[in-house]
Amino acid sequence: MADVLHIGMMLGKPLRFVRAPGEGPRFPWVVESDLAKAMNLSRNHRRVMKMMTDEGEAGDDAMIVRIDGKAERCISHSLARGLMDAIEISRLREAGEIEAAQAIDADITTSPMVWAYVAAAKAAMDEQTKGMSDGESFVFFLDAMKAENGGAQ
Repeated sequence: MADVLHIGMMLGKPLRFVRAPGEGPRFPWVVESDLAKAMNLSRNHRRVMKMMTDEGEAGDDAMIVRIDGKAERCISHSLARGLMDAIEISRLREAGEIEAAQAIDADITTSPMVWAYVAAAKAAMDEQTKGMSDGESFVFFLDAMKAENGGAQ
């Protein structure tokens, strides 16, 4: 059973965040079905997202938890960001907007969808570090970043 840590908004749709599994500082995880709805995915992109977030494919970056009695797949921050980047580029290429796709490929942070997700994820992180001093919160963030990157410095 997982408690919802924070409910943020992404492009007018709610995104539920939960605490990451395991010990130590980690970025909050997002409910995959919420992210898919907020991204307004085509059937093909929904299928790809489902395939990529399957525990067999996603490894330690996906888990099934019970939220309010319902089984929900939650995915890590890094998997969510990677999926958003890939799907946003795919959408632009499908629409024939090659220059825009190439620009985003070079700097994916230009996407309004990504900005909306990052704002919601930051609010979830703020909720997770509530009660910590600024210094403790900063160290928590750095340690979470390190854990997200497989312990890399």
